[in-house]
Amino acid sequence: MPEQPRELIPVDARGGFYVVSQDWVTADLPFPSLSERERLMRRGYKVHKGVVHINGRSQQATILDPPDDGDQSFADIGERIVDPDEDCLPSEVSSEEIEQYWSVVQDRFGRSEGILPEQRAEILTSFVEPKLALSLSGSKAVTWGNLRESSYLLVSGAPGSGKTTLLRQWLLWHADRRRRGAAELLPLCLSLRDYNPDESVETALVRQAAQVGAHWLASDFKTFANRGLLAIGFDGLDEVPVEDRQAALDRLSHFTSVFPRCRYLVTTRPGIDVQLDVGLEQADLLPFDQSRVRQLAYYRLHSMGAWKNFTTRMEAEPALSWIMGNPLALTLVMSRYLRREIRPSFVGEIVEAVIEMFVDTWDSSRGIVRTRNRMLSPAAKRKVLAWVAEGRHLEKDVVLPIGDTVTDSSQNAKVLAMLSEHTGLLKASDDGIWSFSSSVFREYFNATMSVSALTSKAGAFRRLLTRPLENARSHIARFVGFLSSDIDSQILEVLNKLGTPELATAVHLTDVVSQGLPLKRSTLDKYALFVSTALKEPLQSVHAGHSPASHCAFCLHLALAAKDQLKINDLEALMAALHRSRDGIAAGALRTFLQADKAPHLQAIEELLNAEGELSVERSDENITWKVTELMPEVPSGPPEANAPFVSNAIH
Repeated sequence: MPEQPRELIPVDARGGFYVVSQDWVTADLPFPSLSERERLMRRGYKVHKGVVHINGRSQQATILDPPDDGDQSFADIGERIVDPDEDCLPSEVSSEEIEQYWSVVQDRFGRSEGILPEQRAEILTSFVEPKLALSLSGSKAVTWGNLRESSYLLVSGAPGSGKTTLLRQWLLWHADRRRRGAAELLPLCLSLRDYNPDESVETALVRQAAQVGAHWLASDFKTFANRGLLAIGFDGLDEVPVEDRQAALDRLSHFTSVFPRCRYLVTTRPGIDVQLDVGLEQADLLPFDQSRVRQLAYYRLHSMGAWKNFTTRMEAEPALSWIMGNPLALTLVMSRYLRREIRPSFVGEIVEAVIEMFVDTWDSSRGIVRTRNRMLSPAAKRKVLAWVAEGRHLEKDVVLPIGDTVTDSSQNAKVLAMLSEHTGLLKASDDGIWSFSSSVFREYFNATMSVSALTSKAGAFRRLLTRPLENARSHIARFVGFLSSDIDSQILEVLNKLGTPELATAVHLTDVVSQGLPLKRSTLDKYALFVSTALKEPLQSVHAGHSPASHCAFCLHLALAAKDQLKINDLEALMAALHRSRDGIAAGALRTFLQADKAPHLQAIEELLNAEGELSVERSDENITWKVTELMPEVPSGPPEANAPFVSNAIH
């Protein structure tokens, strides 16, 4: 069969690399044949070696650049200018050496990172394949399995989004392919948090090869690199101190331009401009969607027998949606759940733990110093975040509270950008206005400011609990309860001083008591009496029973005749709060009280507290119906099976 004639590919420059010209493709113009090359040379086209990105892959090519800026560049990917040093072959590597190399790579990079031991898991068996958005394709979403063969790739993602886990899976994937003889590439990793920009990247990588016992690679590194037989991961450019970052980038750019035939994966947090001479295809890690959250929970919690219960409770807390979409934050919650320290309804404790992790412990546990200037210490970060929650950073000439380093408000934007990079808790709009990545973080810091400013905590706490119902939906009551000292006496004072019980106050109290707070039995008894009294009138006309529909675990009907609409809304919120916290001390106290009281109209509440599933509401002109529907009807029930190595497990 005759060989397909080569063509010249129209390309456009993108910094240090080239991409196929979309204008040419859109116009459906034919690619010129190779015979056109001689005519272009006579017109003054210059020839040089370059890199062309085609369909996610990067290829070395001969580039023909025009003498005038307005003319089209072309690439001949069938011919590549070869350096003389590339003709030499690397020394033979035995199958035993490759097997040993695979074992070392698996030992060093086979587990994910985390603060708690339970957060770290085997990547081979519990990796959840994420989705990424390609920057050059209009934020087109792709799965990792479709992207990991790219030659030059930059993965950007917020703190805790899984960048390092992704890079480690990439290393394992390449090592496994080399072990099986499916590819020739050998993976190598340079953790940039440990990199000293005063030395060359080549020196650092040779040392890495020696440390993993691959002395055959260390002694012949340049030959392997010249031949393009290495897949090199540069992990955490953001973890290089900001004072050294440009020097590190210059070193990386020089190294990749000297060895352009290797494959590269660079990871970093957003907001850092990464330019290498070979060019990088940029992909942004997307937050976990519901299917990936469930898959992660299945892998991590099945042995405890509670992964469905955990996931159902987390999904019932909309305030935790950002935390659920962040793999590191989610595994922190899972780990403490495994230790029986928290429940998903402990919103205050969960948000506090996640903030503490991103503000301080995540970096300090790994020995990372992002800047040698201490203007953003953990205490200063918390102060700035509290000011953002109050909106004071928007006031003219307000200087952010970070010490003597910043002396005027002109540097506020720089400080906020650094804080966003360090913690991931802030984001900037297109017009430069900073806000929180999730409103739950703003509410938490507002609560911290309120608690610190209280002169009479019990009095302020009482006023908070008797405000309109919107405060219950914003979780402020839960945060204030979690942050306040002597919460037991404050709740008792609220219960003792309130007159007629109100449903809205019962909502607030339920949210507060549902936290993991050290409360006395007497406090819980008074709480149960208060809530049952608040429910007595609106539930007089209730009838409850099990629905015959198999998907519905529980039904509660309430006549709306002559009911105040605000009271109905409060009752709806209270039912949701009770159901949400049904595994906590609030529900436990109420359940005990109802069993002793035997009040007929409250039996429906006892059933509600025992029902598993998602609470939903249906309204008609005369009735309101609550249903508890099974949340996950079709999910795995058996133990997780070990994944076949590197087979995609994503839900597309």
